[in-house]
Amino acid sequence: MTGINEFNMIEIALTAIVGLIISLVPYMTEKTVNFGVRIPESHLDSKVIKSAKETYTAFVLVFTAILVAAGLFIPTNYIFLLALLPLLLVALSFFTYLPEHYRIEKVKKAENWIGESSSTITANFVSGRSDPFPWFFAIPGIIEVVLLIVTGLAYYPSIPAVFPTHYGINGLPNEYSAKSIISVFLLGFISTAVTSLLILIAYAIEKTPLRISSPSLADQERATIFRKRMTEVILIIPVFINLIFILGSYSEWGILSVNSNSLTIFLLLPVFVMLVVIIFVSLKTGQLGSNLKLKNENNDRPYPIGSSSAGVKDDDLYWRGGVIYVNKNDKRILVPKRFGVGYTFNMGHWGSWAIFSLIICIPIAVVIVTLLLH
Repeated sequence: MTGINEFNMIEIALTAIVGLIISLVPYMTEKTVNFGVRIPESHLDSKVIKSAKETYTAFVLVFTAILVAAGLFIPTNYIFLLALLPLLLVALSFFTYLPEHYRIEKVKKAENWIGESSSTITANFVSGRSDPFPWFFAIPGIIEVVLLIVTGLAYYPSIPAVFPTHYGINGLPNEYSAKSIISVFLLGFISTAVTSLLILIAYAIEKTPLRISSPSLADQERATIFRKRMTEVILIIPVFINLIFILGSYSEWGILSVNSNSLTIFLLLPVFVMLVVIIFVSLKTGQLGSNLKLKNENNDRPYPIGSSSAGVKDDDLYWRGGVIYVNKNDKRILVPKRFGVGYTFNMGHWGSWAIFSLIICIPIAVVIVTLLLH
């Protein structure tokens, strides 16, 4: 076994935490949605659902143990492989989810769960919030963007005509760029774009109505708290991302003098903390607030706005594999996930494709610009 340094330990710990949380995802979703399949309340205790949860959790934990063990043996200089461990675990978890999704879906159709159920999916919506947008949570990330740009402007005359932009395993620079506005402020431009995009997504979530699973005041309150927390988490994410860009830029400009391995650790720590924050809020809240315990829950009463007669018995037809939502008649751009905690795009809405395109174009543009600069 190779020597274990801080980078290995961070990646191993990150993989273990991600694996543990992913294994618990089936227990964090809405009670009437299991593995992306809408389940009538009369069948929530079905053996196939219980079996799917146990199988999925067991396999994810086994994969986690294998990848954590692999991380102990991967040499430190194989940074790329170490960084891939959490992503590989996510991919393995998804391919563990899919068979269980289709198994439940098959049993649901074979036993005609929907046909024998008298319940419908309520058409009640928790309206988008009219309260002031929570800029307080966005301000730290915006301040970091301003700090990065201002520092760059102040330090620009001191940056050499050719400066290092990448370091090798030995800690020595192995790639350089000629000084220009684009090369010096590249990470600042990315920081601005990412921050703006996340604020836009948070705003969309804040103003988007939520469909609730029952005409209950408690469900309305849970959904409202869920949306509030998700909005705040998305607004906080730029704090960690921008810190990475600041550290990277300061290193390139010569303000921060650290060796390659130390810089890698510094860049990974914000990611690690960010994931811990996201995971904590997700576990505490649950999808649509399913994990929330309300003070007045025992005195619950019907939701004040009436149910629509347009309720449907099953909405599975709008979901591909239980994870991709496509509904051209739904005016919402973002909808709550069916597996996991948070939101996903309505791929039947043109606005989703516009935002999705931006998400894809930003890293592609970064790669192209970086190649041109070198």
